Amino acid sequence: MQVVPALMSGESVALSFDWIVPLDPAAPHTLQVEVDPLNELVEIMETNNTQSLVELLPDLTVGNVNVITTADTMTITATIFNQGSSPTLMPFAAALRLDDAVIGDSAASTTLTDSLAAGESVEVLFTIDDPFSTFAAVHVSYLVVDTGNTIVEADENNNDNFAAINPFLSWKNPLDPLDVNRDTHVSPVDVLILINELNARGSQLLAILPTPPFFLDANGDDFISPIDPLLIINFLNSLGGPEGEPTAARNAVFAGFAARNASIDKAPVKPVRRQTALQQLPTAETGDKHLLRRRVHTTYRLGTEAAAGDAVLLDELFPGA
Repeated sequence: MQVVPALMSGESVALSFDWIVPLDPAAPHTLQVEVDPLNELVEIMETNNTQSLVELLPDLTVGNVNVITTADTMTITATIFNQGSSPTLMPFAAALRLDDAVIGDSAASTTLTDSLAAGESVEVLFTIDDPFSTFAAVHVSYLVVDTGNTIVEADENNNDNFAAINPFLSWKNPLDPLDVNRDTHVSPVDVLILINELNARGSQLLAILPTPPFFLDANGDDFISPIDPLLIINFLNSLGGPEGEPTAARNAVFAGFAARNASIDKAPVKPVRRQTALQQLPTAETGDKHLLRRRVHTTYRLGTEAAAGDAVLLDELFPGA
């Protein structure tokens, strides 16, 4: 208790008290200051003589989440701060959750065992091997601290931060560059996807974007161009035996083509103007145009009857073969 000297109307005085904070993270502590506790002064209002404060708890927050992706690993780091007024004292967990901070699947987790004093911070690091196989798509990653709610905090609603994680470094399929639609097979479907894209948008530089719907860059030059379907056509032609006779492997490829092709959008085809992907090649590459036409039709002639409808589609795309 302190004695305050007489105060004139409008005056104020600052007081300070020393208090030993109990190191008990299991419960908050309320500080209350009261003036004229014995009611010795007659005041206009006697009900505003107290003030309280509850601020003697740790408060964990997460700083910016940083993501670095390479072909082999993804490294995710963030700094955890204790912006409260007391240390954590107890171990607490931090986890990387996908797409939802509360119920998202946990991609990685760690336990921090050292006490984090008021005002201190610590960096957490998660290393994900083979991010392409692990994530297979773009996600929002939430780095959540104190996932087990073992630390009683001044604010329980600021325990996470987020960042987008993208395992795709390019439009080239890292598992099989010729597998455009990621169905683990190389087939005429992959050729058709590229031709549709070329007809719709032409040869172009491919920008990095979230999960590619298809891997459009078979040769890994960051462009989509007629060379990409040509690579796949060359591969499919290589499945044939002497003098171009079909093999069992090639027939197996074509056997399921009609069913798979039902999911391919053929809307980009323009039969009126017939602006094909090949028309966008420079004049010096006229021979490549004819080669691509011939190889497309050779591939389809060696296919099964189930692919007849798709051969007609390629006739529209490449007239005059």
